[in-house]
This record gives sequence, C-alpha cells and structure tokens, in this order.
Amino acid sequence: MVFVITQATVDKQILEFIKEILGFGKVIPQSAITSRYVTQNKKEIDMIISLFNGNIVLPKRQETFDKYVKGFNK
Repeated sequence: MVFVITQATVDKQILEFIKEILGFGKVIPQSAITSRYVTQNKKEIDMIISLFNGNIVLPKRQETFDKYVKGFNK
C-alpha cells in the first residue's frame, strides 16, 4: 500500500512542508513538472488515515478516502 500526494514541481515546497510536519515520507520527482510526497510504511499510512478520518468535507473526496481505507484494511 502506498500513500501519494502529487503537486506541481513549482509548488514542491508544499510537499516538503508536509514531510517536515509529519516527520516521515519522501519527496521525489515524478516528471519535469510534477513531484510527489510518498510513504509506503504501514504505520505511517495508518497515522495519515487517522488525520484524515472525519476531516474530509467534500462527498466525492470522502468516497475516495473510504475506498482507500477499505483497501488498506484488507
């Protein structure tokens, strides 16, 4: 299981900030114009799920999150 946030490389500092605040993960280039924050550690993903749980406002994003959590729990 992988948790990924993709952002334009010009805004890579946002991904670096997320990494700094959480204290884990990696920021890597995906292409010339995009970068990614990535973690594959199960404990770290569990922490991210706990942060998002109950804090998502948009119904479509909640639906996507629910699918992700179901996949994580398998």
